[in-house]
Amino acid sequence: MESKRRSFLKNASILAGTALVSSPLSALAEVNKTIKSLANGHHLTVYHTGNLKGHLESNAEQLGGLREIHKLIERQEHSGLILDVGNFMGKVPAYEVISQMNRAGYHAAAIGANELSAGQEELAALLPDLSFPLVSCNYKFSNPALSAEVKTYVIIHFGRLKIGITGLAEKVQVEGLRFQDPYLSLNKVSAFLKTEKKCDFVICLSNLNAEDKSYSNIYLAGRSAYVDFIIGKNGTKVMSGAMISRNSKKEEVVLSQVGYDGIILGKTSFKWNDLKEKSGFSHQYLVAGLPLKNNEKQAGRMLHKMATANA
Repeated sequence: MESKRRSFLKNASILAGTALVSSPLSALAEVNKTIKSLANGHHLTVYHTGNLKGHLESNAEQLGGLREIHKLIERQEHSGLILDVGNFMGKVPAYEVISQMNRAGYHAAAIGANELSAGQEELAALLPDLSFPLVSCNYKFSNPALSAEVKTYVIIHFGRLKIGITGLAEKVQVEGLRFQDPYLSLNKVSAFLKTEKKCDFVICLSNLNAEDKSYSNIYLAGRSAYVDFIIGKNGTKVMSGAMISRNSKKEEVVLSQVGYDGIILGKTSFKWNDLKEKSGFSHQYLVAGLPLKNNEKQAGRMLHKMATANA
């Protein structure tokens, strides 16, 4: 029993939190997928993006953009989950962004303010074009298509392991959209995924605003109970590395974000032993559009510049 509690994350920042009590979970929509290339179930790599804002092409320095992100993922030594935390629409027509995300093989995406900027009906009209699910556990939609198709969670199977993925969204003013407390919503669905669905690992795609004093990912981690990995977005505040927090049960939660506008890709890997105990962790930021050699160092410098510029 003690071995299962063994810390596999080192050099971590530890933050304490307070537990919240959630009500029983109601019926949820579910999607099941399988990643055949990870059949041994000992290693999971998560590639993650956020605040893409419709940047398909590279910038003036030939960096970033969804097309380069796709190429960068294809050059990696491990396949894995490809996830987005929302605000992927913006600069170009939505169907072009969605088409590129489909080609890149995204497995799930959260919903951001950009996706709802034209209202529920416009987002609902795009649903047939998506080959990946949208996830949100704290939005209640009045639009029937969104209510039926946006998933509270999805489950990815690989080997003996089950990965549960849910999403959170920030409060926006959209007619007919009901915002629910993200802390309570996440605790409810993550408890369901761990205890009822027997997921071995739970990921939250969080579109919460880092500058919001009411709800933030750091407090979200501290008040959670069953989430293993929180992936957030960067606004004007930029994290230059992953953070390790403690949840309400004093267990480790990984937090990561990436730079905005599709310049930097997050790459986070976890390992398990034969007993399904977490045995390893690694985290990288990579710049889309640069060669793999020294890429991580360049990403670190770029994130530092972003953080300094927006301090």
